[in-house]
Amino acid sequence: MEKTILITGGLGFIGSALVYHFNKLGRKDIVICDRFRKGDKWKNIRDLLVKDIVDPDEVFNYLAKKPVKTIYHLGACSDTREVDMDFLYRNNFLFSKKLFELALEKNVNFIYASSAATYGNEETCFSENKALDRLAPINQYGFSKQLFDKWVFDHLGLWREKIKRDSPLILAGVKFFNVFGPQEYHKGRMASVVYHGFKQAKEEGTIRLFRSYRPAIKDGEQKRDFVYIKDVCRALAFIEENPFLNQRRLIEDELFIYNLGSGKAHSFNELAGAVFKAMEISPKVSYIPMEKELIPRYQYFTKAEMNWTRDLTYLRKDDYLEQAVRDYVRNYLMKENFYFSHYAQDEYA
Repeated sequence: MEKTILITGGLGFIGSALVYHFNKLGRKDIVICDRFRKGDKWKNIRDLLVKDIVDPDEVFNYLAKKPVKTIYHLGACSDTREVDMDFLYRNNFLFSKKLFELALEKNVNFIYASSAATYGNEETCFSENKALDRLAPINQYGFSKQLFDKWVFDHLGLWREKIKRDSPLILAGVKFFNVFGPQEYHKGRMASVVYHGFKQAKEEGTIRLFRSYRPAIKDGEQKRDFVYIKDVCRALAFIEENPFLNQRRLIEDELFIYNLGSGKAHSFNELAGAVFKAMEISPKVSYIPMEKELIPRYQYFTKAEMNWTRDLTYLRKDDYLEQAVRDYVRNYLMKENFYFSHYAQDEYA
């Protein structure tokens, strides 16, 4: 079989960054499944190398005819404020289900985007081992992702039998935590605090953060697991490069979902401080009211439990957040260099 990789959502933030990562590894055998629509998403792949681009309406016909080794299913509606549940059900569940079934039929590795949003208001245990039926998403987006996770779990038996009978075959769901970095510029309000904070600091000299509505937590001390897009891509590639690690988990423990964060929790104040430090300007933060509908759904703490990628060096860096923010700010945002390029030198290690 050819080593072709198909990436759904390949024009988006994580998808196009993954194309860049594989280009840097010397791989050009990449097919993108996505729609350009209006806007500037086309710029995400302008300087990247791809084999083909397929419309989502045609992808199943494409897969029926063309050999593919691995599907990275990253395409979905990722707006956590989307309230049209029928739309989310079609895009995030039904499409994913059909793609899973075809991957199983064609012996294709299937690595897909779940979401940390499935943890809901959980603020104490972000464990990959936590039973899916004990998770309670608090928005429609998280629920749509949870539906598919549970459906995959109910069909693990088919995948495990396939592994035992045939060949190494990867099945993995990945729960992204707070990802930031180049290629996110088209995301508007859904772009990271680093991106928006840099713009605010540059234009106004201050970064605006949400107030805290819990007396025990000071303004800006809400914490998140922030992870850099370059390390997310390393981890996604790590899954494909280590099929037997994945299969052992599937067969022995029925585990197929991996958290993907930094394994650390940092406050928004720390994040803002890292931005100011990278810009070499004095820090100034103001705290703004949170939208009323967001207050009851807001998480004050996230931290990915990371057990599967301890060989990845970024997880061992004490100053991880500072280094990642520095790379993003100095090598991209300050240079108004908003997009990855396969021929550009990358000094981030």
